[in-house]
Amino acid sequence: VGATDADGRAEVSVRAGTGRRVRLRHACFGPSGRVIPGVDVVEGGTNELQVVADVRFFIYATLPDACSDEEGEEAQEDPAEAAAEPIMVWVTASHEAIPDEAVFVRGVATA
Repeated sequence: VGATDADGRAEVSVRAGTGRRVRLRHACFGPSGRVIPGVDVVEGGTNELQVVADVRFFIYATLPDACSDEEGEEAQEDPAEAAAEPIMVWVTASHEAIPDEAVFVRGVATA
């Protein structure tokens, strides 16, 4: 059992042998994780296994807080001014991090 460091690397101790099965557990691999069959482990040697993980990103927006007057009632806003209000656009790899008040964003993201 091991955990990745900040660079995404993990070091674990396993018994030497051929055809070992490695199970990886991480949110990006889904609830069942990912099983890598047929891993050969040589005693006393350097054994390295590189795994590529597909990562899903979620993009969402949050609206600015509603304008209020002094009595705590929502002020009436000109629709043209409301359309010009800035919004915050967020990127997360965790669906659970998206707040309930998030709004749908349509567009294209490139890296």
